[in-house]
Amino acid sequence: MSKAQRGRTRPKSAGAGAPRGGATRRASPAGASEPRRATYPDAVATYERGMTAVQAHRYADALDAFRTLSAQYPEEQELLERARVYEAVCERHLARASAEPRNLEERVYAATLALNQGDVDTALGHLEAVVAADGTHDGALYMLGVGHALRNDSRLALSYLRRAIAANPSNRAAALHDEQLASLLRDDAIRAALEPDPGLSPGSR
Repeated sequence: MSKAQRGRTRPKSAGAGAPRGGATRRASPAGASEPRRATYPDAVATYERGMTAVQAHRYADALDAFRTLSAQYPEEQELLERARVYEAVCERHLARASAEPRNLEERVYAATLALNQGDVDTALGHLEAVVAADGTHDGALYMLGVGHALRNDSRLALSYLRRAIAANPSNRAAALHDEQLASLLRDDAIRAALEPDPGLSPGSR
């Protein structure tokens, strides 16, 4: 071997140090989304059906759609998380609707509960609806008198109590002994206005 040949280094092959089998493998980019399932379009359609019903205030239909989504597509967690929020909204609306009085007597009962709980505004709202439908409903008129007395509105309280007495004279005795009207009856003029007229027969008092 000549000196020139001894001084030369053998060049490395292009594939030296690289794994066999061609080009090196590249890792998948972090966070790459998985391919959509074949059922995904159907799940979306069910979710959108529920949202359309919510926007139309058809809460029972919306709740049915969201529950169908949960039962049939449990793997679609992203859609299910959104649907659960609207499920709760629908349930609240439906519970409120089921508690809404359906007739005059149910409204009077709801007003009684509200007054007992100290919610005078709600009670007055129910009672005003009753009197708007039946202006001679003496129970509602009497309770309106009580409600306005609790609000310290003596003028309206007296007006409703007198109407209640006109509709049913037995409300006079009830008013004069009602603890909820005690502060109102401290006014001598109001008490006198509710007292029976001495000229009336006992049956009319």
